Amino acid sequence: GAFCQGLTGHHRDVVGARLDAVGMTPGLAGADVELPAMPGTPQHLVLLVDDDSAVREITAAMLHDLGFHVLEAGSGGAALDVLAREPKIDLLLLDYAMPGMTGAEVAEEVRGHCPDLPILFITGYADLAALKEVGEDRVVQKPFREAELAEKIARAFAVAKPDNVVELRARGG
Repeated sequence: GAFCQGLTGHHRDVVGARLDAVGMTPGLAGADVELPAMPGTPQHLVLLVDDDSAVREITAAMLHDLGFHVLEAGSGGAALDVLAREPKIDLLLLDYAMPGMTGAEVAEEVRGHCPDLPILFITGYADLAALKEVGEDRVVQKPFREAELAEKIARAFAVAKPDNVVELRARGG
């Protein structure tokens, strides 16, 4: 089936979260950042995609420390398979440079199905020029610290938060 069915529904529920508890940078310490809530659980689900198992393991550990549930994929194709099976992904964290299908190609495919899904790229210095059009807030440069990852994720969720509200009115009287 088409992935991302029902995705927009759980992005509509928004809860406040304090990120100073995870050691944010001084500029954002104590700032209230709104993150989308998943129904039935306080934690968000991140799909982490990296062909380097060591980097994936370390990044997954950071995400767990930050309170996220993590699904892992070792390639772009595997990521698309996971997205097809799991419609409740809150964030896609993609390595940019992967053999076969690059992070950019995965993101392009995902955008067609899940336009509201926040996507962050993990990249080495050599890939920065290729990611210039993505925007600095969407790029986590290797090597990175847990606090930097938390900040980029918080910003991705803040940007993805819907700003349109539909007001429902009772019919009649």
